[in-house]
Amino acid sequence: MSSVGPGSHSAAGRVTPRVSRRRDRPAAVSFRGLPIYQKALVGAIIFSPLQSGFTLNLGFPLKISEVLIMFAVLSYFFGRRTRPTPSLERKLFVALGFLVGVSTAYHLLTPVTNVELHGFTRSPEVDLALYFFYSMLVLVMWLLMTTLPSGVMQKAMIWSIWVCAAATFLQWVLSQAGMLEVLETLNYQTKAKGLNLDGSDDDVMRTGSFVEGQQLGFFAGMMMLIALKNRAYIAVGLAVYCLIYSQSTTGFLGVAVAVATILFLRPRLNSILRFLLSGAIVAGILASVPALRTLLSFQLAKLGLFGLDEQFSGSDDSLDLRSIKTEIGARMTFDHPLIGVGPGRYGINFFDYATNPPVPIYYWNPDHRASAENVYIHISSELGIPALLCFVVALLALVLKQYRGLPVDFAVGLYLVIGIITQGSWTFIPIWIGLAYLAVNAHDLREKRLIRSRSAPSSPSLSATAPPGPTVDEPVKGLS
Repeated sequence: MSSVGPGSHSAAGRVTPRVSRRRDRPAAVSFRGLPIYQKALVGAIIFSPLQSGFTLNLGFPLKISEVLIMFAVLSYFFGRRTRPTPSLERKLFVALGFLVGVSTAYHLLTPVTNVELHGFTRSPEVDLALYFFYSMLVLVMWLLMTTLPSGVMQKAMIWSIWVCAAATFLQWVLSQAGMLEVLETLNYQTKAKGLNLDGSDDDVMRTGSFVEGQQLGFFAGMMMLIALKNRAYIAVGLAVYCLIYSQSTTGFLGVAVAVATILFLRPRLNSILRFLLSGAIVAGILASVPALRTLLSFQLAKLGLFGLDEQFSGSDDSLDLRSIKTEIGARMTFDHPLIGVGPGRYGINFFDYATNPPVPIYYWNPDHRASAENVYIHISSELGIPALLCFVVALLALVLKQYRGLPVDFAVGLYLVIGIITQGSWTFIPIWIGLAYLAVNAHDLREKRLIRSRSAPSSPSLSATAPPGPTVDEPVKGLS
């Protein structure tokens, strides 16, 4: 593979960029010389925020990133390519794909007996096949993304923040101008609303170019950590803007855990002083901006803390509903422990367990499709407990491999563990971009350890037949 920027090749064909001479700026990277499939994957990362806005409605939202991923897969098999590095998580995700296939095959042969299919615009068999294809697509995408050079991947992730912020700002501008028809033409989500922070009763949009605000918040929080690592401070600011816009409790909670993790793993005086200074600045901003104080109070109310839920009517409804849907998913899991209810079929089986109350009446609308809104429960209920074990063990393996690296990378891993609890689908592309980032970073850490072990001086032999060591004037080979 050709060189990417000023750097050297590792044994696995990756490019290791030289360290920048300036400590406050990451090393420059270039996309020239990458195989076509990797360039397509870079594009898929950059446009990954466009999950609803700027998609093509074909009975499902066809995304730019999906088109690029499919092109990358074809280019990989018919062009120049780099083999993924063997690893435990690779084997587990391949096993997960196998279990998806088993579950799909079984349920294709099992007729659906439900009379009413709420939220389904396709036949159950076509819907099942589509979800199988999409599951395979994200798993293959992850495998191919693990071959990307680390610097190239991080640069693409930072660029994706700019795309996300631009799409989010566009939604805000058009919604403020009352141009909802333009947003709907661009396939933006316009129904999901959030709290208006100015104190009025009018709801505001909070989804950006995603389907839900929690998706925008998850994406923004993860990318903010990547931007911090690369000292891309403008991108950090844009990610914070998207996170605030999303009003995502999970996003805020994940970032708080990530920051606490960084301070705990490296309790340096400089880091603590920076944290205190940042905390003082944030406190000052909260004191001077009433809307942000309202946002903070609302987030605490959604968690049921400090009695603030009494000040915001219905603030804890979301948490209560998610708990109910998690319980329903758990019951599905134990009723179908080996292969689940089938890919995409949580929504079909949901009404075998749901009652009103506590599930709101609008869930019985013909166009409303229920989702687990919890990745772990989504996997176990639709694919079975073995599939859940494959996913969880692979995720934990990737997170633990970050422990010996930079604290921010370990924090990204913990952020993923927390953030996916409230995501609607385990095939959500940004989740797998985050998992690919962890895999690429784990590979780089392994390569660095191998290089250090090879360059370390060997212990002097105690054998009587060992050749004499170098004299004082002779250089020791292998040492710089």
